[in-house]
Amino acid sequence: METCKSAYIAIVLGICLLWAGCSDAKQEWVPAEEPVTVKLRIDVALADIAETAPRTRAPEDAANAEKADGPNEKMQTLRLVVVRPDGTVEANEFIELATAVTEHGYDPIEVVGNETKRVYLFVNERATVPEDGGDRRLVTEELDRIAVGRPFPESRLYGATIQLNGDDRELAGTPLPMSDRHTVEVPDHDLAVSLFVTRAAVKFSFLLRNETGRTLTLDRLTIDKMARKEYYLPRVTRYGDKDEILDYIVPSVENNEYYTFRKELARALKSKEEVKLPAIYLLEGKYRDAGDSRNYRMSLSLNGMVFDRYFDNLSQLPRNTHVVVTVRIKDTEVIWEADVVPYGDKALFPIFGLDG
Repeated sequence: METCKSAYIAIVLGICLLWAGCSDAKQEWVPAEEPVTVKLRIDVALADIAETAPRTRAPEDAANAEKADGPNEKMQTLRLVVVRPDGTVEANEFIELATAVTEHGYDPIEVVGNETKRVYLFVNERATVPEDGGDRRLVTEELDRIAVGRPFPESRLYGATIQLNGDDRELAGTPLPMSDRHTVEVPDHDLAVSLFVTRAAVKFSFLLRNETGRTLTLDRLTIDKMARKEYYLPRVTRYGDKDEILDYIVPSVENNEYYTFRKELARALKSKEEVKLPAIYLLEGKYRDAGDSRNYRMSLSLNGMVFDRYFDNLSQLPRNTHVVVTVRIKDTEVIWEADVVPYGDKALFPIFGLDG
């Protein structure tokens, strides 16, 4: 009886081992899922070009050339950083462009398919401003140190800032820093995407007309409540039509001193003369006076007399904004008009030249 029982147990154990062996053998036949490698082509354009113009493969065309005011408003260097869903850097490509362009098509990059990627665009990262002792880099982050195969330093880069020191400092005379972040769904086959990049600046255009019968001396221009610091990467929380920035985050007020930008002009303005001032480029801001919706103010000093005006239609100044200001100087008053236009639009100043 004991012998039969032992034999029974041995048979049961044998069957169990056989099942386990079969199970293991069956699992071995399941092929491991191999990552699919595809080619990702990223075409980059300035935000105003991407919104209003047909994309081309050419680096520049005549229609798009009018969308930027000089080479410093265009791309001179471009960096593309591709990040996988787990936060690993998949590519970090830097391109030094032969000429300043408003759009650029880059050679395809090999990436893993069937993933949602984050693509970071950095433009003109070497831009500098003059300071005592030499030029200072506006973008202090060493973006070439973003290592492929390593975690993307997201928190550090989202805290990276651009800063202006001094009441007469501006971004004129240097390539404008630009940046953006996009989410791209990469399938299991080659893909070409068109992405835009946003200028990290606010542009001011001014046209002044002396409608008096005498020559005036234009001494100084000021713009009040400008920010000294902004984030390099846009921190947009809400977009409108055509990617218009409606709400965004700026460095905290405690760490972001607001100041009055001052530009010394010291030039004569003859009777009936129209003068278009060189464009002024300042930083994105979001100033609010307590209980007052009038947040930004400009002043002109003429013959030692100061005339000022609030920008009534400017509640905030997001990046990639173009503020067009016209000033008519009469014998008894100064008439101001300030308009916000899409960055790529030309400032036509239609109120001038109509009444002689």
